[in-house]
Amino acid sequence: MIPGPRNEPGLCGQCLKEIFDRRAQAGPCPRCGYFMGVSDTGGTGGCKGLCLTGLEPLNGVIAAAPYDGRFREWIQSVKYSGAKALVKPMAQIMTGVWQERVKTLPHDWDVPIKPGPWLVPAPLSPEKYKTRGFNQSLILADALSQRLKYPVKDILSRNDQKENQAGLNQDRRRQNVQDAFRTRMDQIPGGLPKDRLILLVDDIITTGETLKACAETLKREGAVYIAGFVWAGGVFSNAN
Repeated sequence: MIPGPRNEPGLCGQCLKEIFDRRAQAGPCPRCGYFMGVSDTGGTGGCKGLCLTGLEPLNGVIAAAPYDGRFREWIQSVKYSGAKALVKPMAQIMTGVWQERVKTLPHDWDVPIKPGPWLVPAPLSPEKYKTRGFNQSLILADALSQRLKYPVKDILSRNDQKENQAGLNQDRRRQNVQDAFRTRMDQIPGGLPKDRLILLVDDIITTGETLKACAETLKREGAVYIAGFVWAGGVFSNAN
């Protein structure tokens, strides 16, 4: 990591180039964000990630980096060691990915990009929040908001978690998040927007069940366009 502006951790141009080259080599799917390990997912006969199991009700997912190597270490350091300083360079990378992807989103996903999207962080269970002391998705959303100037709407809450999602298979994860979320409608007197994109901000996506459950909760309250925007996405060879 190279210092950026004074008193603000950041990445230099060369570091960013290396990271974006690594991202391109990992072959992100333009619809579900999974990394296929090749630079052109179409050349392998199509995506073998979340596109196969279904993304609905999400319009799509953008993952900034593959969930491996240093990218995995960074988010684990944030979550389990409290290394919040890493969030700023992570947001720097996510901003660069968004600025590139937003050029084609209206065509790729048939979603509006104006007015600017809402950033809605995926919530933690009360038990996990008490243990960790912060929600990494919220501080990531705040850092993105500073760069993108999109509003953060912390409007989702989560019930106590039945089991930790990590280590569960897809069916168990789906069951684990059933009816786990609710929308705090008292915080949005005008209701959820029908003409703007809601970006669900989270740290990682693997099976996608958490983000899909969040999206279902928002859809029930009237949201129309919902996508995931995450730091790291699953890698096909590592998928479980």
